[in-house]
Amino acid sequence: GFDLIEYDWMPPYGKGKHADFIFTLNETFKGEHNFASTLSITFPNKFDGIQMVKEDLRNGSMFKLPRFAPEDSYQSRLTKTFKQTPGKPFERDFDNGHSYIFRVRSEVQDNKLIRAMYGKIHGDIEFDPAFQKTIDLRFTYYLNPDYTRNLEYDRTRNLFGNLPVLERVDQ
Repeated sequence: GFDLIEYDWMPPYGKGKHADFIFTLNETFKGEHNFASTLSITFPNKFDGIQMVKEDLRNGSMFKLPRFAPEDSYQSRLTKTFKQTPGKPFERDFDNGHSYIFRVRSEVQDNKLIRAMYGKIHGDIEFDPAFQKTIDLRFTYYLNPDYTRNLEYDRTRNLFGNLPVLERVDQ
C-alpha cells in the first residue's frame, strides 16, 4: 500500500500509516526482451476508486482537469500493462492524454458515503519492470485533505498546501 498523505509505502517498506492505493504487480519474465507485466491499483474502502480523464495536456490551457471531483463513476481497480515479445517493440498502455481523478479514505455510514478525500493525477501512471523484483513507478498526484471535492491548487488550503515555501510544486 501507498500512503498519499505521508508520501510513503506502508511498513515494512516505508513509514506510511494508511494504505490509500494498493499496488499489485504480476509479471512473467522469460528474458530481457520477453516479459509481460501487469500493474493493478486497487483501494481498501468500499467507495474509494479512480476514473480516467482523457485530455490533451500538452496543448491549450494547462487547466484541463475539472475543478471539482465527480460524485460518482469511480472504478475500484485500474490495470496498466507493459510487455515485450522477442523481435517486437515494447507494448505499453500509457498515454500522456490520460489523467485521473481519485477518491480515497471514504467514510461510510448506513452503507452510504458520508465523506472522502479527493485528488487528481496529472498524466498517466507509468511503470517500468526494470527486470528486477521491483518496478520503477511514476505518477504526479495532488490530494485535497479537507474532505471536499475541490481539485483546485491552493497553497494555503489544500493540494500540497503544507509544503515549505522553497519547495516547488508543478501545477
